[in-house]
Amino acid sequence: MKAAVFYNAHDAKVEERPEPKAQEGYILVEVNVCGVCGTDKHIYEGSYPARFPVVPGHEFSGVVVEVGRGVSQFQKGDRVTIDPNIPCGTCHFCRSGRPHFCVNNLTIGQHVDGAYAPLVSLPAKQAYLLPDRMSLDQGAMTEPVACAVHGIDRAQIKPGETVVVLGAGPIGLILMQLAKAAGAGKIIVSEPRESRRRLALELGADWAVDPKSEPLKQIVQRETEYGADLVIEAAGVAETVQQAFDLIQPTGKILVFGACDPKDEIRLFPYNIYRYEWSIIGS
Repeated sequence: MKAAVFYNAHDAKVEERPEPKAQEGYILVEVNVCGVCGTDKHIYEGSYPARFPVVPGHEFSGVVVEVGRGVSQFQKGDRVTIDPNIPCGTCHFCRSGRPHFCVNNLTIGQHVDGAYAPLVSLPAKQAYLLPDRMSLDQGAMTEPVACAVHGIDRAQIKPGETVVVLGAGPIGLILMQLAKAAGAGKIIVSEPRESRRRLALELGADWAVDPKSEPLKQIVQRETEYGADLVIEAAGVAETVQQAFDLIQPTGKILVFGACDPKDEIRLFPYNIYRYEWSIIGS
């Protein structure tokens, strides 16, 4: 089979690979839809760790074509989506209910081969059966939506709160819709691309601001009087993380969801965190 393989930063090839098999406890999935994640881009650029060489791709859905010994919950023909993070289940973080910090974690598409290929072999416990009403296209979006749900859970939005979303890419738009579903009263989106601003308004934003030509801080202050209750940084840019502190009110929250470059820095004044009881939340 042909697969895209990352050998190192800026070193990718499409090459022939042997077809994987479903070993004991595993299923073999024929990939139908695979998303291109920002993480894949970061791996290619060398700013996100990976175990090279690796076939990337972790946001995917497909059809089970082979079932390994000991697997009873799936059969050939089942349509599935995948949780790409494979925790060990025994380390401190796994046993305390935080498997996403597993010290022995293996991630499909980062440490083991993923879905930039026709077939993926994976532990059966990582697969979820798709309901009949859900398409394979929608199934491939399950992983990014799940990540965003975790962020919104951590932000603990209260009914009626004002939320500012910085960045209206796919993840920002998912977060925006989830914030609205969680009870946000007003949502202001900041996004330089006109097409994304239009889509944000179609999906429920109250305002969509072009930060390059409109005074975002003044708009937030005008619409909220004291500032936002929550700012969600979804662009993965240090400058917008810094900007978030100018947009929140006392007791406000900042959800840092975008993946900045690990070497990026911002300037913080600890006094303001103390004085205004600000909460900085990672996800």
